[in-house]
Amino acid sequence: MGVQTIAGKPSHPLNLSPFVPAHAKRALTDQNARKELSVPESTSLTPKATGRWLLFQYVSGRFTPLSKPFHTKEEAEQARQKYPESQQRRIAIGFIRV
Repeated sequence: MGVQTIAGKPSHPLNLSPFVPAHAKRALTDQNARKELSVPESTSLTPKATGRWLLFQYVSGRFTPLSKPFHTKEEAEQARQKYPESQQRRIAIGFIRV
């Protein structure tokens, strides 16, 4: 891939066109980073967040946890379904980092 010129000015090889959206340019740089680092396509370059899911609600403006932390969001959603419908609307599912 050679260096293209736009209006007589040399541009970076990733600037394929003035109409290439930013997300496409990011995808190209991610692909180049994968090649340089020898990272398989199946893995992500962004670190995975470490934490737990829990049920909570605000009582008088204060954060009040209602459950023990769960490993997955699905487990937290199942625990939320056990509450009556009137309370489910006030209960939120949150992610805390540990």
